[in-house]
Amino acid sequence: MYVPATLETITNVLEMYRCRPGTELLFREELDLNLLLPDWVESGRWLACERKTVIQVQINSHLPTLKASHQCLRRLIMNLLENAIKAAPEAGLITVVAWSLQDTITIDVTDTGCLEQQEVERMFAKFRQVERTKRKYIPGYGLGLQTCQKIVEAHHGRISCRSEAGKGTTFQVVIPLNN
Repeated sequence: MYVPATLETITNVLEMYRCRPGTELLFREELDLNLLLPDWVESGRWLACERKTVIQVQINSHLPTLKASHQCLRRLIMNLLENAIKAAPEAGLITVVAWSLQDTITIDVTDTGCLEQQEVERMFAKFRQVERTKRKYIPGYGLGLQTCQKIVEAHHGRISCRSEAGKGTTFQVVIPLNN
């Protein structure tokens, strides 16, 4: 059973509040994403199973520890996964790839769904849902990606979205190791 949309919305609003600019409400600790990322993905796998969607995780190198908020990064990954599951066609594929380059950690969440360019441009707007997602009657209020953006910004990182017909949509998160 899917977590009620109201509870998800409350959680997202609270995370946006905690991650707003100029606040230091985040408890940062040394996180080992080599261990945590597969666990976070596993906790979201049940929703993918309902849609017969496969999730693959690939960590390209041993990731260094990242000083960040455990709670916020988990919410970030869960929101990106839930959006990917909603966007992917039934029996689709979602890949989560993580790697480290110089002083950053990058995480890509890619699904086999495709977005129109105008949807990509407005993706992080508050209360924004992709039209196709609304028609599926999947609960949500369009706060998940706005929350993701606030979490990433609170960690001095950046988040982007790109979509290509026939290849799918990728959300890329880049967070500096010393944020």
